[in-house]
Amino acid sequence: MSEQRQRALSTSGEALYQVLGLDKNCTHDDIKKSYRKLALKHHPDKNPENPDAAEKFKELNNAHSVLSDVTKRNIYDKYGSLGLYVAQQFGEENVNTYFMLSSWWAKGLFAICGLLTGCYFCCCLCCCFNCCCGKCKPRAPGEEDPESYVSPEDLEEQIRTDSERVLFRSSKPAPQSTDDQPMCEVHEDEKINIYCLTCSTPTCSMCKVFGAHKDCEVEPLKSVYQVQKTELTDSIAMMMGNQDRTQGIISQLEETCHAIEENGRRQKAQLCEKFDHLYAIMENRKTEMSLKVMAEQEEKLNYIRRLKRKYEDHVETVTKIVESGIQTMEEPEMVVFLQTAKPLLQ
Repeated sequence: MSEQRQRALSTSGEALYQVLGLDKNCTHDDIKKSYRKLALKHHPDKNPENPDAAEKFKELNNAHSVLSDVTKRNIYDKYGSLGLYVAQQFGEENVNTYFMLSSWWAKGLFAICGLLTGCYFCCCLCCCFNCCCGKCKPRAPGEEDPESYVSPEDLEEQIRTDSERVLFRSSKPAPQSTDDQPMCEVHEDEKINIYCLTCSTPTCSMCKVFGAHKDCEVEPLKSVYQVQKTELTDSIAMMMGNQDRTQGIISQLEETCHAIEENGRRQKAQLCEKFDHLYAIMENRKTEMSLKVMAEQEEKLNYIRRLKRKYEDHVETVTKIVESGIQTMEEPEMVVFLQTAKPLLQ
Protein backbone atom coordinates (compact mmCIF):
# COMPACT_ATOMS: atom_id res chain seq x y z
CA MET A 1 0.00 0.00 0.00
CA SER A 2 1.43 3.37 -0.98
CA GLU A 3 2.24 6.16 1.45
CA GLN A 4 -0.60 8.31 0.08
CA ARG A 5 -3.14 5.51 0.63
CA GLN A 6 -1.88 4.93 4.17
CA ARG A 7 -2.28 8.60 4.92
CA ALA A 8 -5.79 8.56 3.42
CA LEU A 9 -6.79 5.85 5.91
CA SER A 10 -5.29 7.69 8.89
CA THR A 11 -7.61 8.70 11.72
CA SER A 12 -5.13 10.71 13.81
CA GLY A 13 -5.82 14.03 12.06
CA GLU A 14 -2.25 15.36 12.41
CA ALA A 15 -0.50 14.86 9.05
CA LEU A 16 -1.94 17.97 7.35
CA TYR A 17 -0.96 20.15 10.31
CA GLN A 18 2.56 18.73 10.13
CA VAL A 19 2.72 19.58 6.42
CA LEU A 20 2.11 23.25 7.30
CA GLY A 21 4.31 23.09 10.41
CA LEU A 22 1.42 23.89 12.80
CA ASP A 23 -0.44 22.27 15.66
CA LYS A 24 -4.15 21.61 16.06
CA ASN A 25 -4.69 24.74 18.18
CA CYS A 26 -3.61 27.12 15.40
CA THR A 27 -5.93 29.84 14.13
CA HIS A 28 -7.24 30.43 10.62
CA ASP A 29 -4.77 33.30 10.14
CA ASP A 30 -1.88 31.05 11.20
CA ILE A 31 -2.92 28.54 8.54
CA LYS A 32 -3.01 31.21 5.82
CA LYS A 33 0.35 32.72 6.78
CA SER A 34 2.12 29.37 7.04
CA TYR A 35 0.63 28.17 3.74
CA ARG A 36 1.67 31.29 1.84
CA LYS A 37 5.24 31.20 3.14
CA LEU A 38 5.71 27.48 2.48
CA ALA A 39 3.92 27.60 -0.88
CA LEU A 40 6.15 30.46 -2.01
CA LYS A 41 9.23 28.58 -0.78
CA HIS A 42 8.35 25.28 -2.51
CA HIS A 43 6.61 26.69 -5.60
CA PRO A 44 7.62 24.78 -8.77
CA ASP A 45 8.30 28.05 -10.60
CA LYS A 46 10.73 29.05 -7.84
CA ASN A 47 12.42 25.63 -7.79
CA PRO A 48 12.63 24.45 -11.42
CA GLU A 49 15.62 22.19 -10.67
CA ASN A 50 14.00 20.45 -7.68
CA PRO A 51 11.76 17.54 -8.81
CA ASP A 52 10.27 17.19 -5.31
CA ALA A 53 9.02 20.79 -5.22
CA ALA A 54 5.89 20.03 -7.27
CA GLU A 55 4.86 17.17 -4.98
CA LYS A 56 5.52 19.29 -1.88
CA PHE A 57 3.49 22.12 -3.42
CA LYS A 58 0.57 19.74 -4.03
CA GLU A 59 0.70 18.59 -0.41
CA LEU A 60 0.64 22.20 0.79
CA ASN A 61 -2.36 23.01 -1.44
CA ASN A 62 -4.21 19.93 -0.22
CA ALA A 63 -3.51 20.76 3.44
CA HIS A 64 -4.58 24.38 2.95
CA SER A 65 -7.79 23.47 1.11
CA VAL A 66 -8.82 21.17 3.96
CA LEU A 67 -7.75 23.21 6.99
CA SER A 68 -9.05 26.53 5.63
CA ASP A 69 -12.54 25.03 5.29
CA VAL A 70 -14.24 25.00 8.70
CA THR A 71 -16.41 21.96 7.95
CA LYS A 72 -13.58 19.91 6.47
CA ARG A 73 -11.26 20.91 9.29
CA ASN A 74 -13.79 19.75 11.90
CA ILE A 75 -14.18 16.43 10.08
CA TYR A 76 -10.40 16.04 9.82
CA ASP A 77 -9.83 16.87 13.49
CA LYS A 78 -12.44 14.30 14.51
CA TYR A 79 -11.96 11.46 12.02
CA GLY A 80 -8.65 12.20 10.27
CA SER A 81 -8.03 11.63 6.57
CA LEU A 82 -10.47 8.72 6.61
CA GLY A 83 -13.23 11.19 7.49
CA LEU A 84 -12.28 13.35 4.49
CA TYR A 85 -12.41 10.31 2.23
CA VAL A 86 -15.88 9.44 3.56
CA ALA A 87 -17.02 13.05 3.06
CA GLN A 88 -15.81 12.92 -0.53
CA GLN A 89 -17.68 9.68 -1.18
CA PHE A 90 -20.94 10.24 0.71
CA GLY A 91 -21.06 13.98 1.38
CA GLU A 92 -19.98 16.03 4.38
CA GLU A 93 -23.43 15.87 5.97
CA ASN A 94 -23.34 12.04 6.05
CA VAL A 95 -19.95 11.57 7.72
CA ASN A 96 -21.28 11.14 11.26
CA THR A 97 -23.99 8.77 9.99
CA TYR A 98 -21.42 6.70 8.12
CA PHE A 99 -19.18 6.23 11.14
CA MET A 100 -22.17 5.45 13.33
CA LEU A 101 -23.52 2.79 10.92
CA SER A 102 -20.03 1.38 10.26
CA SER A 103 -19.32 0.85 13.96
CA TRP A 104 -19.00 -2.70 15.30
CA TRP A 105 -22.28 -2.60 17.20
CA ALA A 106 -24.21 -1.41 14.09
CA LYS A 107 -22.68 -4.20 12.01
CA GLY A 108 -23.64 -6.71 14.67
CA LEU A 109 -27.17 -5.34 14.81
CA PHE A 110 -27.53 -5.63 11.01
CA ALA A 111 -26.27 -9.22 11.09
CA ILE A 112 -28.65 -10.22 13.90
CA CYS A 113 -31.64 -8.61 12.16
CA GLY A 114 -30.76 -10.37 8.91
CA LEU A 115 -30.47 -13.75 10.60
CA LEU A 116 -33.66 -13.39 12.65
CA THR A 117 -35.92 -11.90 10.00
CA GLY A 118 -34.41 -13.37 6.87
CA CYS A 119 -34.50 -9.88 5.38
CA TYR A 120 -31.27 -8.90 3.72
CA PHE A 121 -32.17 -5.25 3.40
CA CYS A 122 -30.07 -4.59 6.51
CA CYS A 123 -27.19 -6.53 4.95
CA CYS A 124 -27.44 -4.44 1.78
CA LEU A 125 -27.57 -1.27 3.87
CA CYS A 126 -24.47 -2.38 5.81
CA CYS A 127 -22.61 -3.15 2.58
CA CYS A 128 -23.65 0.21 1.16
CA PHE A 129 -22.19 2.12 4.07
CA ASN A 130 -19.05 0.00 4.36
CA CYS A 131 -18.21 -0.99 0.78
CA CYS A 132 -19.71 1.68 -1.51
CA CYS A 133 -17.10 3.54 -3.50
CA GLY A 134 -19.21 6.68 -3.79
CA LYS A 135 -18.07 7.45 -7.30
CA CYS A 136 -21.61 8.34 -8.31
CA LYS A 137 -21.68 11.28 -5.91
CA PRO A 138 -21.64 14.44 -8.09
CA ARG A 139 -19.03 17.08 -7.42
CA ALA A 140 -20.45 20.14 -5.73
CA PRO A 141 -20.66 23.20 -7.98
CA GLY A 142 -17.72 25.52 -7.60
CA GLU A 143 -15.66 22.89 -5.80
CA GLU A 144 -11.98 23.63 -6.27
CA ASP A 145 -9.23 21.20 -7.02
CA PRO A 146 -6.88 21.10 -4.02
CA GLU A 147 -3.97 20.98 -6.44
CA SER A 148 -5.04 24.18 -8.23
CA TYR A 149 -2.24 26.41 -9.48
CA VAL A 150 -1.29 29.55 -7.55
CA SER A 151 1.31 31.84 -9.06
CA PRO A 152 4.27 33.03 -6.98
CA GLU A 153 3.31 36.64 -7.69
CA ASP A 154 -0.10 36.10 -6.10
CA LEU A 155 1.52 34.52 -3.04
CA GLU A 156 3.97 37.43 -2.69
CA GLU A 157 1.10 39.90 -3.05
CA GLN A 158 -0.88 38.07 -0.36
CA ILE A 159 2.13 38.08 1.98
CA ARG A 160 2.62 41.83 1.40
CA THR A 161 -1.07 42.40 2.06
CA ASP A 162 -0.82 40.49 5.34
CA SER A 163 2.22 42.54 6.34
CA GLU A 164 0.41 45.76 5.49
CA ARG A 165 -2.62 44.65 7.50
CA VAL A 166 -0.45 43.91 10.53
CA LEU A 167 1.33 47.28 10.35
CA PHE A 168 -1.80 49.35 9.90
CA ARG A 169 -4.20 47.36 12.10
CA SER A 170 -4.34 50.19 14.65
CA SER A 171 -4.15 53.06 12.13
CA LYS A 172 -7.03 54.95 10.56
CA PRO A 173 -9.63 52.95 8.60
CA ALA A 174 -9.55 52.27 4.87
CA PRO A 175 -10.70 54.97 2.43
CA GLN A 176 -14.40 55.60 2.50
CA SER A 177 -16.69 54.40 -0.25
CA THR A 178 -17.81 56.61 -3.10
CA ASP A 179 -20.93 57.61 -1.25
CA ASP A 180 -18.87 58.94 1.68
CA GLN A 181 -16.18 60.70 -0.36
CA PRO A 182 -15.32 64.21 0.84
CA MET A 183 -16.70 67.16 -1.10
CA CYS A 184 -14.70 69.89 -2.79
CA GLU A 185 -14.25 73.00 -0.65
CA VAL A 186 -14.59 75.31 -3.68
CA HIS A 187 -17.45 73.49 -5.41
CA GLU A 188 -19.50 72.19 -2.52
CA ASP A 189 -21.75 70.03 -4.73
CA GLU A 190 -18.81 68.25 -6.40
CA LYS A 191 -17.07 65.17 -4.98
CA ILE A 192 -13.32 64.86 -5.04
CA ASN A 193 -12.75 62.31 -7.80
CA ILE A 194 -9.47 63.25 -9.54
CA TYR A 195 -5.89 63.84 -8.49
CA CYS A 196 -3.81 66.81 -9.66
CA LEU A 197 -0.34 65.49 -10.52
CA THR A 198 1.07 69.02 -10.86
CA CYS A 199 -0.06 70.20 -7.42
CA SER A 200 -0.01 66.72 -5.81
CA THR A 201 -3.44 67.13 -4.27
CA PRO A 202 -6.92 65.59 -4.74
CA THR A 203 -9.52 67.82 -6.38
CA CYS A 204 -12.83 67.72 -8.25
CA SER A 205 -13.70 67.81 -11.96
CA MET A 206 -15.03 71.38 -11.80
CA CYS A 207 -11.68 72.62 -10.51
CA LYS A 208 -10.02 71.00 -13.51
CA VAL A 209 -12.48 72.54 -15.99
CA PHE A 210 -13.08 75.97 -14.51
CA GLY A 211 -10.98 76.26 -11.38
CA ALA A 212 -7.41 76.56 -10.23
CA HIS A 213 -6.32 73.23 -11.78
CA LYS A 214 -7.51 73.81 -15.34
CA ASP A 215 -3.92 73.99 -16.66
CA CYS A 216 -2.67 71.08 -14.53
CA GLU A 217 -2.19 67.42 -15.39
CA VAL A 218 -4.67 65.17 -13.62
CA GLU A 219 -5.39 61.46 -13.26
CA PRO A 220 -8.41 59.52 -11.95
CA LEU A 221 -8.33 59.35 -8.18
CA LYS A 222 -8.65 55.57 -8.13
CA SER A 223 -5.67 54.97 -10.43
CA VAL A 224 -3.44 57.32 -8.43
CA TYR A 225 -4.68 55.68 -5.24
CA GLN A 226 -3.76 52.23 -6.54
CA VAL A 227 -0.32 53.41 -7.73
CA GLN A 228 0.54 55.13 -4.47
CA LYS A 229 -0.87 52.25 -2.45
CA THR A 230 1.32 49.83 -4.39
CA GLU A 231 4.36 52.07 -3.90
CA LEU A 232 3.63 52.36 -0.19
CA THR A 233 3.14 48.59 0.07
CA ASP A 234 6.45 47.97 -1.71
CA SER A 235 8.16 50.52 0.53
CA ILE A 236 6.73 48.87 3.62
CA ALA A 237 7.82 45.45 2.38
CA MET A 238 11.30 46.85 1.69
CA MET A 239 11.43 48.45 5.14
CA MET A 240 10.35 45.20 6.73
CA GLY A 241 13.04 43.36 4.77
CA ASN A 242 15.63 45.93 5.90
CA GLN A 243 14.31 45.62 9.42
CA ASP A 244 14.77 41.85 9.28
CA ARG A 245 18.32 42.28 8.02
CA THR A 246 19.03 44.88 10.71
CA GLN A 247 17.61 42.55 13.32
CA GLY A 248 19.89 39.83 11.96
CA ILE A 249 22.90 42.17 12.34
CA ILE A 250 21.79 43.01 15.90
CA SER A 251 21.55 39.30 16.68
CA GLN A 252 25.05 38.76 15.28
CA LEU A 253 26.40 41.66 17.36
CA GLU A 254 24.74 40.23 20.47
CA GLU A 255 26.32 36.86 19.75
CA THR A 256 29.68 38.61 19.30
CA CYS A 257 29.23 40.37 22.66
CA HIS A 258 28.41 37.08 24.31
CA ALA A 259 31.46 35.48 22.69
CA ILE A 260 33.73 38.34 23.88
CA GLU A 261 32.33 38.14 27.41
CA GLU A 262 32.77 34.37 27.47
CA ASN A 263 36.32 34.68 26.12
CA GLY A 264 37.10 37.35 28.75
CA ARG A 265 35.80 35.12 31.54
CA ARG A 266 37.83 32.20 30.22
CA GLN A 267 41.04 34.28 29.93
CA LYS A 268 40.50 35.68 33.43
CA ALA A 269 40.01 32.19 34.83
CA GLN A 270 43.18 30.97 33.09
CA LEU A 271 45.14 33.99 34.38
CA CYS A 272 43.94 33.41 37.95
CA GLU A 273 44.79 29.73 37.63
CA LYS A 274 48.32 30.50 36.42
CA PHE A 275 48.90 33.06 39.18
CA ASP A 276 47.60 30.60 41.77
CA HIS A 277 50.02 28.00 40.42
CA LEU A 278 52.86 30.54 40.50
CA TYR A 279 51.94 31.53 44.05
CA ALA A 280 51.97 27.88 45.11
CA ILE A 281 55.45 27.47 43.58
CA MET A 282 56.68 30.61 45.37
CA GLU A 283 55.25 29.36 48.66
CA ASN A 284 57.03 26.04 48.24
CA ARG A 285 60.28 27.81 47.35
CA LYS A 286 59.86 30.12 50.34
CA THR A 287 59.40 27.17 52.66
CA GLU A 288 62.47 25.40 51.24
CA MET A 289 64.68 28.50 51.54
CA SER A 290 63.41 29.22 55.06
CA LEU A 291 64.28 25.68 56.13
CA LYS A 292 67.72 25.99 54.52
CA VAL A 293 68.43 29.32 56.27
CA MET A 294 67.30 27.90 59.61
CA ALA A 295 69.52 24.84 59.13
CA GLU A 296 72.60 26.96 58.34
CA GLN A 297 71.79 29.26 61.25
CA GLU A 298 71.55 26.34 63.67
CA GLU A 299 74.81 24.87 62.35
CA LYS A 300 76.72 28.11 62.84
CA LEU A 301 75.17 28.71 66.25
CA ASN A 302 76.23 25.25 67.38
CA TYR A 303 79.78 25.92 66.17
CA ILE A 304 79.93 29.25 68.00
CA ARG A 305 78.52 27.68 71.15
CA ARG A 306 81.21 24.98 71.08
CA LEU A 307 83.93 27.62 70.68
CA LYS A 308 82.40 29.61 73.50
CA ARG A 309 82.38 26.61 75.84
CA LYS A 310 85.96 25.78 74.84
CA TYR A 311 87.20 29.28 75.63
CA GLU A 312 85.18 29.41 78.82
CA ASP A 313 86.80 26.16 79.93
CA HIS A 314 90.25 27.58 79.03
CA VAL A 315 89.56 30.77 81.00
CA GLU A 316 88.44 28.74 84.00
CA THR A 317 91.57 26.57 83.83
CA VAL A 318 93.86 29.59 83.53
CA THR A 319 92.08 31.25 86.44
CA LYS A 320 92.70 28.23 88.63
CA ILE A 321 96.39 28.15 87.60
CA VAL A 322 96.74 31.87 88.38
CA GLU A 323 95.19 31.38 91.80
CA SER A 324 97.54 28.46 92.48
CA GLY A 325 100.49 30.58 91.33
CA ILE A 326 99.51 33.39 93.67
CA GLN A 327 99.27 30.99 96.57
CA THR A 328 102.66 29.51 95.65
CA MET A 329 104.23 32.97 95.58
CA GLU A 330 103.14 33.46 99.14
CA GLU A 331 104.83 30.20 100.34
CA PRO A 332 107.78 31.10 102.63
CA GLU A 333 109.48 27.74 102.49
CA MET A 334 111.76 27.39 99.49
CA VAL A 335 111.48 23.64 99.29
CA VAL A 336 107.72 23.73 99.28
CA PHE A 337 107.81 26.64 96.77
CA LEU A 338 109.99 24.71 94.36
CA GLN A 339 107.86 21.61 94.64
CA THR A 340 104.69 23.60 93.99
CA ALA A 341 106.08 25.91 91.30
CA LYS A 342 107.47 23.19 89.05
CA PRO A 343 104.00 21.78 88.00
CA LEU A 344 102.75 25.32 87.49
CA LEU A 345 105.66 26.17 85.22
CA GLN A 346 105.08 23.05 83.20
